[in-house]
Amino acid sequence: NDHTHPEYTTPECSNIFELVAHDRAGEKIIAECGRLRNQDLGENSIQLFKNNTDYIGHSYGTHDNYLIPRALSFQKWVDGLTPFLVTRQLYAGAGKVGTECKELAPFKELQLSQRSDFIECLLSIETMTQRPIVNTRDEPHAASEKYRRLHLILGDANMSTYATALKVGTTQLILTLIGEGNLGVVPELADPVRSIKEVSRDLTGTNLLKRKNGKSISPLDIQEFYLEKAQASCADKREDWDWILKEWERTLGDLKKSPEKLSDRIDWAIKKELFADFMESENLGWDDPWMKSVDLEYHNINKKRGIFRGLEEEGKIFQFFPEERVIQAMNKPPDGTRAIIRGKAVDHCADSIKNIHWTGVEYNDGSFSDLTRVITPEEVNEALKLEKERFV
Repeated sequence: NDHTHPEYTTPECSNIFELVAHDRAGEKIIAECGRLRNQDLGENSIQLFKNNTDYIGHSYGTHDNYLIPRALSFQKWVDGLTPFLVTRQLYAGAGKVGTECKELAPFKELQLSQRSDFIECLLSIETMTQRPIVNTRDEPHAASEKYRRLHLILGDANMSTYATALKVGTTQLILTLIGEGNLGVVPELADPVRSIKEVSRDLTGTNLLKRKNGKSISPLDIQEFYLEKAQASCADKREDWDWILKEWERTLGDLKKSPEKLSDRIDWAIKKELFADFMESENLGWDDPWMKSVDLEYHNINKKRGIFRGLEEEGKIFQFFPEERVIQAMNKPPDGTRAIIRGKAVDHCADSIKNIHWTGVEYNDGSFSDLTRVITPEEVNEALKLEKERFV
């Protein structure tokens, strides 16, 4: 529980398919917690929403985190990532009716992103005030001389598993390009903070943004620049990377030529079609308070009430993978990760555990299983060998 709202985190995941399965598993776990609590209360007073705004000025983040090598200066990561992150909302935005941003003109219609209204600076360690495009928190939960953790708080809470996969998968590819020195010179923006809000108000991705060099560029052009770089360096290396490259290209192509095709897999586009039909049937405008209520209900994770859940049940949403994969993720940690060690500790030694954290397991007898240097599958196997007497 963090500042009055519940949070769920996935375990460490080594590929996008695992990550999406565990993110969706988290929704099921939280939904079950809510059901049990309502059962105890004898009513349905608790409703849980996977979103980023309450429409009265509060925002709560959806954080994506990446382990990156410390050898490269942090400024290089920031420079390479910023234009990409500003425009990532073209497919990663969860959609939002109206605005809570006071810096730009009033806006009543559908935005791409819920979070963009609340981004205030390029760099900051803060998460509740002065929210940045790139957070500077440096808690790697790993060998600190080798790694740092890139902590991004600007993203939306996607209901669509497809959108989650694209959001995190494309970011991973760009980080790979930066880390390997294959990105080259990026189209730097003159005012990234203002641009992130301007991009959110344009569902077409074509409104021009000012660059540092005095020229202009569209959000779509920025995304296509990054896509081309990723295709040149990351193709045919991993199954999940090939999926990301293929779907990234398809999504940008659909946005440019046939944006209606996005309405089965990109959250803001699903909302656009759904809300347009609803407003027509009820004779409403975007500024009707009912629209914000409908927007909120889209994110309800209760399968009996949530609008997105209803669309899934009707077969109108892209099926990323079978539901059995999600059920498995509720009980099984990702292969080749140190989450396996924590899981085995709970399975075999729960009564002996004093404290458990990302970096290790502390036992009542004073012993400690240090996981800070357990990153690769090979290191996981070695750590399991050391723990074999406990886990029998």
